[in-house]
Amino acid sequence: MKEIFLQDINKVYDICKNLKNEEETFEIRYKKKYDYNGEILYSEEKIFYIKNDSIPKTYKSKIRDVKFGKNCVVVEPSNLYECILDDNVFVGPFCEIQKGVKIGKNTRIQSHSFICELVTIGKNCFIGHGVMFINDLFKEGKPAGDSKLWKKTIIEDNVSIGSNATILPVKICSNVVIGAGSVVTKDILESGIYAGNPAKKIRSL
Repeated sequence: MKEIFLQDINKVYDICKNLKNEEETFEIRYKKKYDYNGEILYSEEKIFYIKNDSIPKTYKSKIRDVKFGKNCVVVEPSNLYECILDDNVFVGPFCEIQKGVKIGKNTRIQSHSFICELVTIGKNCFIGHGVMFINDLFKEGKPAGDSKLWKKTIIEDNVSIGSNATILPVKICSNVVIGAGSVVTKDILESGIYAGNPAKKIRSL
């Protein structure tokens, strides 16, 4: 009977076959069949690849420690944690909503939006695609490592924010429309339509 070695058909994987701790590996390959000179051979049930230090750790997006109201919808993948969503809130895919954020009833958050800590959004609001909220003023030209230096953002009720707008730490009163691509740098205390960089009032509602 001919002696056949696994390494003859699977050298790359064989040297790792005894690794059992997935923390020391980055991928597995399941059982496969091989034809070796007319002999049908089977690999190990699971064979682990060698860890490569040049490959970074990866974390899956997930939803954790979120307080949901009734009839909320979150489209995955999205990353939500330690925040509060009231009744009938919709969150599209590829969004991140960080801890401490509060979102009011019937508000819709479209895809690719980022809502950072210290943001409160009221009822019946619409947040367009790719809207970015900022809580750091970058006063020293770089991110402030101390969260005590971050500022709050308050969005009141019935506010619509167009796609790709950027909202700095401000207060926006009820019944306001922010145009797509706008940058809001100052408080908005009067209802109306605002647009531009920096956002300015275009007309009243």
